[in-house]
Amino acid sequence: MSASDNLSKEQFPYTYSYKNSEHDGLIDHDVNAYHKGSHVGYMLFGHSGVVEDINVNKEHQRKGVATGMWNHAVSLGGSTDKATGIRIPNIEHSENRTAQGEEWAKSTGKAHYFPAKEIH
Repeated sequence: MSASDNLSKEQFPYTYSYKNSEHDGLIDHDVNAYHKGSHVGYMLFGHSGVVEDINVNKEHQRKGVATGMWNHAVSLGGSTDKATGIRIPNIEHSENRTAQGEEWAKSTGKAHYFPAKEIH
């Protein structure tokens, strides 16, 4: 994590970083998780802030990595990426979740949780 990178956060033993990119005129927001320099997970959310995809490598699951990425995104929500000028949205859980995603969504707190429309 460089001193100029205000969009990264270290939470031992993981480091979380944020980036955004444009695809077909829409902005994607990504939070990535690293362990000892190796990429171990990601969370993707769109311009609306709804989590579209999340994945943590099997050996790092159930260690707080997904929640660490969520908390990092929450801490950045509503701010502006100074490098790109893009506003970072406040994130929300998707209404469509796997059973594992449902349990994780509940664990992140009631302020950001709403019941799933579909669990698959």
